[in-house]
Amino acid sequence: MTGRAGTSHARAGTEPGSADVPAGAYHVLGVVFLATVVISLSSTMLTIALPSIAADLDASASGTGWALTAYLLTNTASMLLMGQVADAADPRRMFLAGLAVFTVTSTGLAVAGGVAEMVALRALQGVGAAMLLCNAVSVLVTVFPGRLLGRAMGVYLAGFSIAQVAGPGAGGLVAATVGWRYLFLCCVPICLVALAWAHRALGRLPERPRRPLRIDVPGNLVAAVLLVLLIGAITLAPDRGWSDPWVLGGLAAGCLLVPVLWRVLQRAADPVLDPGLLRDPVFARGLLAGFLVSSPRLGIMVAGALYFQGLRGASALGAAGHVTVAAAGLTVGALLADVLARRYGARRVSLAAAAVSVAGLLALVRVVGGTSGAADTWFTAGLLLVGLGTGVFHPINVSGLMRGVPADRAGSVNAVRVTLQSTSLALASAASVALAVAFVGPAAAQSFVSGDPASLSPADVDGIVLGHQVLFGMFAALVVAGAAVTCVRARPAPVGGSDGPFG
Repeated sequence: MTGRAGTSHARAGTEPGSADVPAGAYHVLGVVFLATVVISLSSTMLTIALPSIAADLDASASGTGWALTAYLLTNTASMLLMGQVADAADPRRMFLAGLAVFTVTSTGLAVAGGVAEMVALRALQGVGAAMLLCNAVSVLVTVFPGRLLGRAMGVYLAGFSIAQVAGPGAGGLVAATVGWRYLFLCCVPICLVALAWAHRALGRLPERPRRPLRIDVPGNLVAAVLLVLLIGAITLAPDRGWSDPWVLGGLAAGCLLVPVLWRVLQRAADPVLDPGLLRDPVFARGLLAGFLVSSPRLGIMVAGALYFQGLRGASALGAAGHVTVAAAGLTVGALLADVLARRYGARRVSLAAAAVSVAGLLALVRVVGGTSGAADTWFTAGLLLVGLGTGVFHPINVSGLMRGVPADRAGSVNAVRVTLQSTSLALASAASVALAVAFVGPAAAQSFVSGDPASLSPADVDGIVLGHQVLFGMFAALVVAGAAVTCVRARPAPVGGSDGPFG
């Protein structure tokens, strides 16, 4: 990878005062960062406004869940396909096209007339985001030398975290004043600025030889159906119940498709997910650890926003103040990750970060349902610890996975990583709504997600508290499992060869 990258860098020239970074690299990083911010804003602002949307559109608990997970579902389901296209197509045009789709759908969401329309537009927006994200890391891998990729990835991932800090507060303020529709409308000017900047900055990238477009149609189809079944079943659970045949059938069918997908991938000439990646123990463990440890990142924000509005009676703006603390932890963690890893070692810091997350989740299990101000303070502190721990872990995990990937394979390899990460976030977000109301009836569930705690009986409150305890306990178990995977040391490569997936 170093030799290929170095050739591109020599053609592109270097920034004044730097022999390593090509000319225009920081403009590319800037536009990728801005696009990342606006994508993350759309989700974090929506998270805090879910009760307002549910009340305004008279949505059920499942309808509210679909408004959130439709984006994550299509984004995840289309990520592998977009990764294959990204390795063959011009990354600049695909990045711009994804940003354009995101801009148009943001405008449509601002005037959506019902839940069905909102779900459809969010689903289309997820596809646009997949087009953009598949090329974002591919562009960074092409532009930044290997030893500087970690810093660039830290800035890129910090964009998600910074938007998560601004998103809840902005979402709460906008929803409480001018209405939730302006959450989407305010993204449009940012998207237009990003489009103009991207058109200029990406035009300076060196040409990359195009490859024939080969799409694994069966693999993409099976992967998409698998994700729809699993995420759809969890999203339907609040209204239908966990024992409903559609819910159980969807979960069972999704699980049964896993070995089918593996067989399809092994037979494909150009598999959408290269089985060789998963056969490499180092890469596979990195993917699994990231999937497990990162699962609470968005889930705790969804749960926190609903908890403070639906059970504690806080306003959207008041709930945003608590949730923003978790996002602040994510941001601080992402910015500190590279510095800590270089000083103390990536593996040691990753384990410490996972331990911090577990401590925060156990604190949430302990204090959820408390009615005092002190309980709310401890709940917020738990959110902060989870955000900080996952914020540190995630950039280290991503940099470790992407370092050494050839530039001409960065799109598809990153698509595998992002797909598993998005699957984790989508499942966790759907579970955050579903488990929170798993022990109450549909009427109480709708009152909770609509931010109407006065309609809840004491038994309903107890059921919702139990649901949150199960949710946070499940997240803690996942993080512990991810830490255990991280503890496994990699075996050295054989002399005279490489057992890695990239040769």
